[in-house]
Amino acid sequence: MGYMPGLAKAGLNVVLVLDGPLLSDQDTSLEACLDKFNKGVERPCAISYEQDDHTRVRQRLAFNRIQQAFPAQVSVVDPLPVLYQGETYFIPVDGQGHYRMFDRHHLTERAALQLVDFFRDVLRQPADPVGAKLH
Repeated sequence: MGYMPGLAKAGLNVVLVLDGPLLSDQDTSLEACLDKFNKGVERPCAISYEQDDHTRVRQRLAFNRIQQAFPAQVSVVDPLPVLYQGETYFIPVDGQGHYRMFDRHHLTERAALQLVDFFRDVLRQPADPVGAKLH
């Protein structure tokens, strides 16, 4: 948190973005996921929302601590609901066979573009009180 007092003094707002999605250790490559998709496997390399959320527990705790210390300047946001679109699983290969991730932890440009409106809305709003944007 050493940098936050300076940012707050400068009047800058900070948006902390929770991670996600994270491909399972069992799934060794996205190419293997695409191969499963091409073979008709239902939900190849599926990432469950519950597991994804669990992998971020420590990150969420750290972000919340920063937000509690600087509630007027810090917002914590979670893009998972947008990426999961109300589904229980995130599939790294979409229904047309396009990759949605290019490695275990990063979205392709095509998948990241789903978040444009989400981030546009987030960046247009002032910092919220503790937990207001935390999904």
